Amino acid sequence: MAETTLRVLLVEDDEDDYLLVRDYLGEAGGAPLALEWAPTYAAGLAALARRAHDVALIDYRLGASSGLDLLLAARLAGDLPPAIVLTGAGDPAVDAAAQAAGAADYLVKGHLDAAALARAIRYTLDRARQRAALAGAEAFLQATLDALSAHIAVLDDRGTIVAVNAAWRRFARANGYAGDGCGLGADYLAACDAATGADAPEAAAVASGHPRHPRGARRDVRAGIPLPQPDRAALVRGPRHPLRRRRPATRCGGPRGYHRAPGGRGGATGERAGLPDAAGKGG
Repeated sequence: MAETTLRVLLVEDDEDDYLLVRDYLGEAGGAPLALEWAPTYAAGLAALARRAHDVALIDYRLGASSGLDLLLAARLAGDLPPAIVLTGAGDPAVDAAAQAAGAADYLVKGHLDAAALARAIRYTLDRARQRAALAGAEAFLQATLDALSAHIAVLDDRGTIVAVNAAWRRFARANGYAGDGCGLGADYLAACDAATGADAPEAAAVASGHPRHPRGARRDVRAGIPLPQPDRAALVRGPRHPLRRRRPATRCGGPRGYHRAPGGRGGATGERAGLPDAAGKGG
C-alpha cells in the first residue's frame, strides 16, 4: 500500500529560511511529503483557509505582521491545522504566547536540524491525533448520556460536576436553575452539605456515596438529590448506581445517575525514524 503524502505548509517571508527548511524536510526521510511555501501573511492565511495541509510551520515574524496574529486569525476561522511556530531567537514569553494562540510547538531556527524538525512534526501530529480521539470519545460519552432518560451528573474525585446529560438539564431548568451550565463546575458535595430542614438527611445520604465524604463511599444510595443552586433546594428521587469500569472509578450519589472520575488523558509515544505519513505511519 502506498504511503499517504504528508502535506506541509510553510509560512515564511525569508527565502533563505524557506530553502533551509525544505532541505531539512528532504533529509528527514520517511513518508513522502508535499511542501507549499507561502511567503506572506496574506498568502499564508489564504493557504490555511483551503484546509489542505496536515501541519503548518509558521514564522514568528512575517514582515509587518506576526505569525501569532496569523495563528489567531486561522484559529478563529476554524482553519488552523496542527501548527509549529519558528523563530530566530528563543523567548519564553513568545513560546507561551504561541501556545496560547494555538501552536502545538515552538522551535528556534538556530537550533534546528533535520532530525529536530522531523521529531517536532511527528510529535505535533501524534498529539493532534490524541486530541481528536479524546474529543471523539467525549462526544460519544455525551451522546450516550443524553440518550438516557435518567437525570445524570458525572462527578470527579473532588465531587465537582464535570458533565450532565440532557435529562438533567431539562430537570434543572424546569426547577428554575439559572446557570447556563446547569451545575457544571459546581461542588456537588457542598450542595449536599448545605441542605437544611427536611432535605438534610437525604442530602447527607447522597454525599455518603462519594469517596471524598468522611464516611467513605457507600455501595448503594437511594435518596432525594439536591439540585446544586444556592437559592433552591429542588430534589429528584432515585437510586445511585456505580459506573463499572475496567479501572477503579469514583462512585457517588447523584440524581439517579452514574458518577465516575475522569480517567487519565495523558499518553506517550515511542521514538520513530523519519516523518510520519498523514495516516500516522512511521517512515
